[in-house]
Amino acid sequence: MANDERKAMERGEKRDRRVREATELLEAGVERILDGDEFKRYLAFAARFHRYSANNSLLVLVQRPNATRVAGYRRWQELGRQVRRGEEGLKILAPIFRTVEDEESGEEARVLCSFKVVKIFDVSQTDPVPGAEPMPEKPRPRALRGDSDVARALGRSLLDFCKSQGVPVSEDDAELDALSPGANGLYHLREKRILLRSTLPTDGRAKTLAHELAHHLLHCDAAASEEDRPMLEAEAEGVAYAMLSYFGIDASGYSFAYVARWAESKEVVRVALSNIQKTVRTIIEAVEDGDPRVEGAPELEAA
Repeated sequence: MANDERKAMERGEKRDRRVREATELLEAGVERILDGDEFKRYLAFAARFHRYSANNSLLVLVQRPNATRVAGYRRWQELGRQVRRGEEGLKILAPIFRTVEDEESGEEARVLCSFKVVKIFDVSQTDPVPGAEPMPEKPRPRALRGDSDVARALGRSLLDFCKSQGVPVSEDDAELDALSPGANGLYHLREKRILLRSTLPTDGRAKTLAHELAHHLLHCDAAASEEDRPMLEAEAEGVAYAMLSYFGIDASGYSFAYVARWAESKEVVRVALSNIQKTVRTIIEAVEDGDPRVEGAPELEAA
């Protein structure tokens, strides 16, 4: 009995070490992107865009669900892009203020008196002005296209774990595109279920399933706002990366860029690491103990 306990302890320590190594690789990989000149140029460019209210952001989402970067007609010209002729602008509400004088103090103040409808345009409705500097972009995740046996076995084990958690998993591209156009997967917070894209290759499917499962384990009871989204996405993708790395699958080409796109800050990544490690440990224990066909890779190597 004592020998079994010692082996279990050694196995747990080995798991913890390898999960820690994986998260250290994640942190280093994301930091390399955030420290790069191209990303700094993107942040400087993004700072020139107006931040819209929650209500206006919702109006944009309703009118153009796949909008990524919006600005007014003149602002796009200042940024070296021209709105194409015939493009229909997205309608939002702009506040109208007037200056009033306090009857007692005589001090003037600006007060909101009404709103007016203005039009803005998504970057997809614009073209670069000839000679203008190309618009910097966030790093683009590279899709996982592998079809490894270990990812196939890992995917089966993750499905079993989802089932044990009472989380249905289905493939419905039409519903997925209606809820989140172009996404590889989605965790439906209200209904506590996972949607996956049917065309994902084996490695990509295992990673996406791990990502959405992490949302369930970490965020199913969270009353999160849009401001919390960077942390939530950093945690979920960090779990997915560490899971695949633990089992010898390199997801760095996708995960490092994905986390950097959302986090935009080293501090967000660092804060997320603790939750990432704990969640990965929970899933790995369930996967390795539940399916002997899935075994951890001997060691991790820097991508």
